[in-house]
Amino acid sequence: MILYLGTFLFLAILTYLSVYAKSINTNKIVQIILFTILFVIAGFKNEGVSVDDLSYKYSFYLFGSPEEFFTNFLTWAFYEPMYYLIPSLYKTYLFPNEFTLATFVTYAAISIYFKFRSINYLSEFFIASLLAYFSFLYFLHEFTQIRAGLVSSIMLYSVKYLYEKKKIKFIIAIAIATLFHYSSLLFLPLLFLDTKKSKKKIYSVLIVLSLIFSLIDTYFLIRLLPFDISFITLKADNYINLNNAGKDEVINKFNTNYLLVIFTSIVYVYFWEKIEAQNKYSIILIKMQIISIFLFQVFSSIPAFAFRSSELYLVSTIITYPFIIYLFKNRTVGFIVFIMLCSIQFYINLFRHELVQPYQFIFFNQ
Repeated sequence: MILYLGTFLFLAILTYLSVYAKSINTNKIVQIILFTILFVIAGFKNEGVSVDDLSYKYSFYLFGSPEEFFTNFLTWAFYEPMYYLIPSLYKTYLFPNEFTLATFVTYAAISIYFKFRSINYLSEFFIASLLAYFSFLYFLHEFTQIRAGLVSSIMLYSVKYLYEKKKIKFIIAIAIATLFHYSSLLFLPLLFLDTKKSKKKIYSVLIVLSLIFSLIDTYFLIRLLPFDISFITLKADNYINLNNAGKDEVINKFNTNYLLVIFTSIVYVYFWEKIEAQNKYSIILIKMQIISIFLFQVFSSIPAFAFRSSELYLVSTIITYPFIIYLFKNRTVGFIVFIMLCSIQFYINLFRHELVQPYQFIFFNQ
């Protein structure tokens, strides 16, 4: 755990220093160094550091040649094209002895690259956003749910297309992301967002509805939909069966992570105009954060689906968490409060949820 703690402290110190030396946020050398650190840690971890490593490895060994994906498409269609083709290409042609490592490195490179690019133009606080990312989503996205991490980074990058009303480009981004994870289609509703007006009343109601849904069994809502969603309901039934068998996680509708997201969402809605004056993308990003709460509570009767759908939208917190800094006249106090918030998230993910095991580099296991 020393590597994780050291990286967190390093980012926290840089975040605090950026109060007095804002140029740190735009220094390209600093950005390259930080990218390299986060990429190497995620891409070259030893198998077993993440709880899902063996599951991915099993799938990669199961896949055949790239040609087989197309000649037996109906057999492999359950798997997303790029999920199959990347390890298949490495295994068949490029790195037959290290195709698993090559795949993990590829996912880490793409995911972290797009997150860095997104932070560069969406956030005034580059270092602070990196700290929020490392504290909340880094272990989840780059160690455990690597496909969801990759597609969410692509969609975060595409927020600018929404803001600029370049809907065709946004749809193309969803199409590309869907090649990696079918759940990317959950981003389609963003096409209907009002990207220029906050509509505080509507999103306040959405937060209240989320809390109401947290008190009831919401699985019946899926069955009430007036159109055929057999694929989704099949997945949902599987999640329900796993949960009933004790093989899926027992959901805590008010776990600490989501309480923090709910709390910051309420604060941001109240101070929305003040935040919008500082960050023009805040309208979209705060709405995404609130939608993540809504998805989590609406599908709370299906724990796995609730977590996976809401976590896609939670990528917005990389940018929204530092908004707390705007609410303090004294920026130093704002940064201290923000670092405390990140410390709580980091502690929960590392020591309460135990998302990862003590770190080992792949190089030291040869």
